[in-house]
Formats: sequence, C-alpha cells, structure tokens
Amino acid sequence: MIQIDVADLKVGMQVTGVIDPKTKGSVKRCGVVRNEDVIQQLKNKGIKQVYISHLPDEQPLDTSVTLNEAPLIHKKPNNKEKQTPHIKASQYSALDRALSESKKVFENYSKVINSNGQVDANESIRISNLLTDNIILDKDSLILLTLAKNQNSDLFEHLVNTGVLSGIFAKSLGYDRTIIQHLVLAGLFHDIGKVLIPKQLTHTACLNPEPSPLIKGHIALARDILNRQFPDMPAISKTAALQSCQRINGSGYPSGRFKNDISFFAKIIAIVDQFEMIRSQQDMDSTLIVLKALLSEADKSLSTPLVHQFIKCIGSYPPGTLVLIQQHQTQRLALVTHFYNSAPTKPKVKVFYNVNSKHYIKTKNMDLSSPHCGFSIKGASSPKAFNIDMSKLLNQYFFT
Repeated sequence: MIQIDVADLKVGMQVTGVIDPKTKGSVKRCGVVRNEDVIQQLKNKGIKQVYISHLPDEQPLDTSVTLNEAPLIHKKPNNKEKQTPHIKASQYSALDRALSESKKVFENYSKVINSNGQVDANESIRISNLLTDNIILDKDSLILLTLAKNQNSDLFEHLVNTGVLSGIFAKSLGYDRTIIQHLVLAGLFHDIGKVLIPKQLTHTACLNPEPSPLIKGHIALARDILNRQFPDMPAISKTAALQSCQRINGSGYPSGRFKNDISFFAKIIAIVDQFEMIRSQQDMDSTLIVLKALLSEADKSLSTPLVHQFIKCIGSYPPGTLVLIQQHQTQRLALVTHFYNSAPTKPKVKVFYNVNSKHYIKTKNMDLSSPHCGFSIKGASSPKAFNIDMSKLLNQYFFT
C-alpha cells in the first residue's frame, strides 16, 4: 500500500483505507474510485489522505469508465423487491442458444489459436455484449441454465459459465453495464491459456494446492494470447483474468500476491472460478454442498466478505437448484426459478415430479412466498437421488 493525498486521488484508483483526520489512524474503507463525486465526498468529510494499492505490473485502469465500487460508497438498500413473472419456454430456449453460441465461439478460438492463426477478436465483444444484455434482462434464468445443467470438465462451458456468473455478481454489486461487460470478458478469458495445455491436466488446476509448473504456466500462455490476439481488451478485464489464480493468503500463482496487491475484480473472478471448479466435482451435485465448500475455502484463500456477497447474489437456493417441497404428507420435486433476497427460503419454483407416487407430472409454477401457498422447502435434493438427468429435464420441461 502507498499513502497519498486526497488531492492526488484519481478516478480508477483502488482505495484500501482512509486516514481519520482526528485519530490519524487508518479506517478500512476499500473500493475503486468510481467518479469525481467520490473524491469530493471524501474531501467534504475532511479526509486528507488515503491508502491505495500499489500494483507495479498492472496496466492503468481505463479512467473513461465510470466505476461504481459498492464497498466504498454504500447505497441505501431497496426493500421492495420487484415481482418477476414466470418465464416462458421460448425465453429459456433463447437464453440457452446464447450460451451455446458463446461456447462455440471459444471452441473456434481454441482451434485457431492451436493452429497459430488469427482469431476474430470482434466475436468476443459481440458475445460479451449478448451475455451482458441477457444478464441485465433476466439474470435468474441465466443462473438457472448455468447451474441446472449437468456439470462436467469441459473447458469452454467453464469459461462461459464463469463469464456469466461474474457478470451477474458484478450486477448485484451495483456496477453499471460497462463494468458488467468487463467482468463478463474477464470470466470468459480467465482460463484461455489452458487451450494450449492437454485437457486431462487442466480439470482441477485451481483446486490443486500445489499445481504443476505446466498448469501454472497457463497464465503466461494467457498473457501471450491476450497480447497477440486481443490487444484492445479493456485493462480491467485483462488484469482480472490474469490475476484470477492469485489468492489473498499468497498461495496463488503466478506471483503469490497478497490481499490488496490483487485486483478487486480478480477477486470476483477467483470466487466464481472456485465455485465452478468445486461444482464440477462429481460428488458435488447439490448447490448447497458447493456453497458450503466455497465458504470453507473463503476462510483460507478467498475474500470472505465477497464470498458472502456472492452467495447473497445467487441465493441460498439458487435458480437451478433441485428442491424437495412438502405440504403435510404430500411431497413434490421442483426446480428453483427465482429467489427473493427478502425471503431466501421461499423462492419461485417449477414443480415437475410427484415424490409420493414416483412419477412426472404436468409442470406447475409455484411461488412459495405467497401466503396462499401451503408448500415449503424441506431441503435441497440431488438429481442422482432420483436418477434425474438435468439436461434432459430442461429440454423436456423448460424449452418446450
């Protein structure tokens, strides 16, 4: 950290603490300066000096972008949650096509990069625009489609999922569309170097406490790919992608950065990446189990406050979670489609299976928060427990 006068503070700098003018002690108020108003507010409060993170090898932030760093300037909470209508099958299908199209773009990028060709960088802008638009319009359905599908070790699906969830996380923190798209880009490219590493070696790279030198080399490969193939990528996106395997306790790679020496946006990508990597393990088929594992990791190497913010963002029962609901002795299986921050255990669900008689039923939308609904969640359920293929379930009951 370095100490500077508030008069020297610029938009885009990452503040790690402010100096109380009375006690001369440091008060922890972290965040990126989003605009000149933030600087003026500090001056109005009599703040003369602040600490900023010193990132010697990080590119300067694009100061033409308006940053909205939630931890620095808190917004008043909105206690009135907007009621969202149940989404139609055609909308799910359109969102699923957008995800599939994004995956195909990166499959093609891999082929071109491995053949030493030149990629069409504009495709990444088009795809990040498409995903950002959908995040702003319907984040819950994107969470559902990202989390409900059978998770596997496919690199390109992992890139798209990380891009989508990072953008959704950024939206929940109050960022504007530009920053959301920057985080989508960072998530899409955070593991791009792995296209040059044999597939069988990359599956659990960031979960391994001591990755091999070859795996650690994917960051250097990514840096080379981004410099050669995507020279106009925003600095925020590039830095977040290249620092995504850093950890706040210094255990990450390639340079073992600590806490405030890691880009705030890289910490976001790291959390989403870790969530996705944990979820890809075969025995982690319940999202709640994954979230508990993520919390455990937060105590070691991730930003604990940000992990809690992420869980709040996707919900205790995120869209895409299979839940067992019950009314007296009647039990049904349902898929969470929307959650309320004000009532996290009473989401909207789509019911599709009669547990008592063990057969599929005509789907029914149900709002568990409604006072007229007699059902409540008994707990999250594993698709394996009922021999359910989630991809087939979505195709049969959600896309038609």
